[in-house]
Amino acid sequence: MVILGDVAESDLTEKGWQLLERFVGESGGTLVMVAGKNHFPLEHRSPIVDALLPVTKLRPLTITGRQAEASPTERGFHLKLMPEALRESMFQFEPKPADNQEAWAGLPGHTWGLLATAKKGATVFATAIQKGKEQTFEEERENAIIVHQHYGFGQVLWIGIDSTW
Repeated sequence: MVILGDVAESDLTEKGWQLLERFVGESGGTLVMVAGKNHFPLEHRSPIVDALLPVTKLRPLTITGRQAEASPTERGFHLKLMPEALRESMFQFEPKPADNQEAWAGLPGHTWGLLATAKKGATVFATAIQKGKEQTFEEERENAIIVHQHYGFGQVLWIGIDSTW
């Protein structure tokens, strides 16, 4: 597995991207791509990056002012897990599904992220939601924040936030 964070375009050449694409597509590797505020992926212009990303139409979501300064559970935007994510062990904080949902609902919000539209065939694991807003299926795919896709023999996981809990 390779985890790629907020790398500058000048620090990862086209040859480097070709090697990553071969690692995933031909060798069956896993690539985790994590959004960054400074460089990746908005600064990168490469057909390989576009092919590897399981999302399109990237757009920053920045929460400022009172909503960013509120208590941790009230601030920013929160993640809503999709049913597909609930079957994955990496999203399990508690063994019982109801307890797990409660744990996720109690996590602090995020003040920055890159929203994106999931590509066809990609699986949305989490979407960005703001309190009190319900989303349609289409809106969930358009506000994706954690997305998975198979790529050749491997897989890519997109994480559109650079914060954790």
